[in-house]
Amino acid sequence: MNAYLGLLILDGTLVNVGAPAEPLSLNVQNLIGHRRSFAGSMIGGIRETQEMLDFCAKYNIVPEIEVISADQIDEAYNAY
Repeated sequence: MNAYLGLLILDGTLVNVGAPAEPLSLNVQNLIGHRRSFAGSMIGGIRETQEMLDFCAKYNIVPEIEVISADQIDEAYNAY
């Protein structure tokens, strides 16, 4: 995380979207020394979501889905 924070300009903000698999650690000097910010969101904003959808459409990136019945939910959940 510190390497990414080091790339920010003065008053820049790094936004973590979603929850990381492992806890994050960072050096607060990377924040206060250049008035940088670190923020978090469970989802991106509307503009970012649209950009992601446009990118996926441009490069034919599509989801892989499987339709299951309601009585298979517990089995599907436990499989992952």
